[in-house]
This record gives sequence, structure tokens and C-alpha cells, in this order.
Amino acid sequence: TKLQQYAMVDAEGNYTAIDGNTVTGLNYDTEYKFVVRYIDSYKYLAGDYSDAITVKTRKLGDVTGDEKVDIVDLVRIKKGLADDPDNAVYDIEPDGGEAGSLVYMRRIILGLVK
Repeated sequence: TKLQQYAMVDAEGNYTAIDGNTVTGLNYDTEYKFVVRYIDSYKYLAGDYSDAITVKTRKLGDVTGDEKVDIVDLVRIKKGLADDPDNAVYDIEPDGGEAGSLVYMRRIILGLVK
């Protein structure tokens, strides 16, 4: 039984409940705040939300998580697309498929995409 509820906190301090524990559709290189609380159950009353934690999403193309977008990321994306083509981490240019992601990544490295 699910006993906790996760929520995202907006800039005004409002909570938006998250269904489950996974969030999709976040923007790259952006900070988000999240909280959790216990929910009502047959045994317990709902608790207050926890203090918020702040997380920052990676920069577009930073698949290694080192805060840089460089040739290492390009190589990792190329290998990732070959090994696991359905993994969204490697699909940085969703409309272009594998070739589109690699071209887009090269453009990021060259500074042609911000």
C-alpha cells in the first residue's frame, strides 16, 4: 500500500501532487523543489509535508553528469544509442532519431545551440 505522497513545489510555494515517484517533462538545466508526506491510511492521519529538497536537471547533452557538454558526452550518446536506442537519456533531439541526436550534440559542442 502506498503510504507516502510526493509533490513538486512551484515558485509561489504551491504543491502539485505527483502520481507515483517519477516525474517526466522537466526542462533541462532547471531547479525543481520536491516534498514528501505520509498520507491518510486506515491506521494513520496524513502528515505535514517534509522540508523541500532542491534538485537541478542536467544540461542538455550532459549524459555523464559532470556539468559539461563535451566530446565524452558525444561518444557516450553514440554508444548509448547503439546499445539502448529506446533510452530517452540518449535521445536529445527527439524528432531526429539517432542521426538527429548526434548532429544536434555536435552543434551543442560547437556552441551553435544554447
